Amino acid sequence: MFAIVAAVLNYPVFLTERTGTFSSLRAPAAIERLELVQAIVAAIAIGVGIWMLRGGTAREATGRS
Repeated sequence: MFAIVAAVLNYPVFLTERTGTFSSLRAPAAIERLELVQAIVAAIAIGVGIWMLRGGTAREATGRS
């Protein structure tokens, strides 16, 4: 649950940096690549977190462990 919240809160930072809202200066290419990788990892964390939460609630509903 914490991973999902942290990953969701990371996206506004990524978007403001990409759109130039945070700073009018462009970030170096290496930092832009790292931010892109970080956004992909956050998306994966959201997907895996939701998948695990749904899997856990399905197991609890059926009574299986």
